Amino acid sequence: MSPVRAAVPGARTDEYLATMTALWGNRRSDYSGRYTSFRGATLGVTPMTPGGPPLWVGGNSEAALRRALRFGQAWHGTGVSPQDLPTIRQQIDTIADGVDRDPTTLRLTTTAFVLPPGYRPHARLSMHHLGGAHATADSIIGELLELKRHGITACNLWIPVPPDHVPRAIDWLADNVLGAPELTT
Repeated sequence: MSPVRAAVPGARTDEYLATMTALWGNRRSDYSGRYTSFRGATLGVTPMTPGGPPLWVGGNSEAALRRALRFGQAWHGTGVSPQDLPTIRQQIDTIADGVDRDPTTLRLTTTAFVLPPGYRPHARLSMHHLGGAHATADSIIGELLELKRHGITACNLWIPVPPDHVPRAIDWLADNVLGAPELTT
C-alpha cells in the first residue's frame, strides 16, 4: 500500500460524499472529480428518502465540522463533554459562514463513554466519561441533560466493560438512567 498524505483521505471523503449526493439526488448523474468520474450514472436501487438518507458526519476536527456542514444533516462527535460544546458551536457558526449554511439546520449528536458504578473499564480510554470517572445514575442523567441543553439531540452510549459484563451494564443503564422522566421530555 502506498503512503497517503494526511489531506488525501479527507479530500477523498469529501469527493465520495459529493458523488453519493449526486447519485442520490438525480435519476442520471454526471460527476467529474479528482478520484471519481462518471457520466449518465444511475443507481439500481434508489433511496427511499428523496435526495438520499440523512448523513451523519463524524469527527471532532475542524475538517469534520466543515464536512458535516457541507454534506450532512447531523454532526456526530465523540467523547464530547458539555464544557466542549460552546467552543464546538462557535466553530460550527464560524465555518457555516464560509460554506453558506445556516448552522441551526445541522443536528448535533455525540457518542459518550459510560462506565456504570462498580465496573472497571475493559479498555484504556483517554476520552471523557459520561457522569465522570466515578459515575452515578444522577451524574450520568445530569450530564445527559447538560448535553441536551447545549443542543445535543442524540447520544450513543459506549459501555467499555468486558463482553461478559455488557448485559448487566445495559440492564443497569436501562433501570437507572434511560427511563428517567427528565430524559424523555
